[in-house]
Amino acid sequence: MIPYERHEAIMNLLREKKYVRTEQLSKALYVSVATIRRDLTEMEKNGFLQRVSGGARVIEEPKDRPVEYMVEENVRKKKHIARLASRYLRDDQRISLDAGSTVLQLCPYFERYNNLNVLTNGLYTALELMKIDSVNVHLLGGNLNKILLDTKGTDTMSQIGMHHSDIAFISCRGITARGSFDPNDDETAVKRAFAENSTKVVLFADSSKFNKTFLNVSLGYDVIDAIISDAPFPEDIQEVCRNKNVEMLW
Repeated sequence: MIPYERHEAIMNLLREKKYVRTEQLSKALYVSVATIRRDLTEMEKNGFLQRVSGGARVIEEPKDRPVEYMVEENVRKKKHIARLASRYLRDDQRISLDAGSTVLQLCPYFERYNNLNVLTNGLYTALELMKIDSVNVHLLGGNLNKILLDTKGTDTMSQIGMHHSDIAFISCRGITARGSFDPNDDETAVKRAFAENSTKVVLFADSSKFNKTFLNVSLGYDVIDAIISDAPFPEDIQEVCRNKNVEMLW
């Protein structure tokens, strides 16, 4: 079993049991205790789990932080990404935007273009775009998260499926050579739906997201057309992007 497969197996056991001893993992995966310890060290470094005495435990899903806080976090990096992303904007575009705080930084650039139709599940994003006369805003309905100020759920998904965009700008909580990561099913579902119903998909991932993982792989590189960051991506991500013809900007 190669390291990647072991890591997957370890995560599956942790999700089921919440805590697993090193010796249990060694027996379950038919490898030495030393090998398991190396795996756990690497996985902890990459944010998969937390090592504790005698084994490892699952990391609980992060609590949502108020959108006002997230808007101010790493703002210089987010503005850099937004500036690079603005090159994809055109007159008369149909655009999908998720509720990410990096995506929000793209909104001021919309003033430069005419007749833009924007679909978003972000209340903060919709309020910013309402200030721009040339933008027609479609705010998706659904279950409103009072902390993140975004909509999710069955109604949101149904409405996304009724539209098609020329381009989708999508954020993430983490990124590795496997793809982008997000912590919960509803958030992941919305991002996948935006991607599936758009001709072009542009992913935002500032350098603080590098090699961070969460419960769900939200987007794989097969559906991503471009990724944008504020710093060079790790070499393993660059290699995957070259192989998949994914444009990289930083």
